[in-house]
Amino acid sequence: MELIFPGVNSRVAGELAAELRRELVKAGAPPQSVTIKPSSPEHMNLGTVLGIDVSLALQVLEATGYIACFGHCMLEIMRKHEVSIRLMTKTGPIDIAARNAGVDTIEKILADLRATKKDL
Repeated sequence: MELIFPGVNSRVAGELAAELRRELVKAGAPPQSVTIKPSSPEHMNLGTVLGIDVSLALQVLEATGYIACFGHCMLEIMRKHEVSIRLMTKTGPIDIAARNAGVDTIEKILADLRATKKDL
């Protein structure tokens, strides 16, 4: 699964991705499960996309409440910076608007993805 910050320039997106990665790793996600990369080879700025190896992160975070932990980290970034998040899954994008975001909404989206394995 990939996560992007629509509507912000690539420099800001890179900063947001790095901040979210730090929070996820601090919460217990294995560093190798959360990678930062450019959205395309044409972009010089590293960090416009946060790639998440969900299966690897789940192995470690399952015991610590992966969905709640991941959702909380996402919500903090969204509220702090007033940005929306787009989850890019194999079946298509899922947008989470900053103004509508709540921990319950984010946790439900993540739980649905996990249950259907859309993102794996």
